[in-house]
Amino acid sequence: MTDDVLSETAIEATPGISFYCALLEELRIEVLPTVELEKVMATVPLGSTLTVTSSPAHGVKGTLATALALRQHGYRVVPHLAARALRSHQELVLLWQQFIAAGIDEVFVVGGDQTEPAGEFPDSRTLLPALVEL
Repeated sequence: MTDDVLSETAIEATPGISFYCALLEELRIEVLPTVELEKVMATVPLGSTLTVTSSPAHGVKGTLATALALRQHGYRVVPHLAARALRSHQELVLLWQQFIAAGIDEVFVVGGDQTEPAGEFPDSRTLLPALVEL
């Protein structure tokens, strides 16, 4: 391409364009625990932030396995931590230790899709104090 073509196709950096560019820098892409890693790696740039959902069908272990695999491949990962999916405080501790060991430093705390709690956390409000103690 010549300089003339580049100058004709360049977009003027208006405050509006700059605003949207800044939003895209913080873009997060949500993936399911069933995601095929090869497809993610082929389409999502390394270093991007991926949030990993929690689903009753795949449980805490599915979210954990997917989050760890994506982190290992170079993505910034924010797993969903579903309160009602946790069976115990001990499970929370073990999960948290694995997140920390993998360099995962943020979670998205939700109540979860399960109608009945699997353990002592019926909602995100009861889970938050336990997280603060970790």
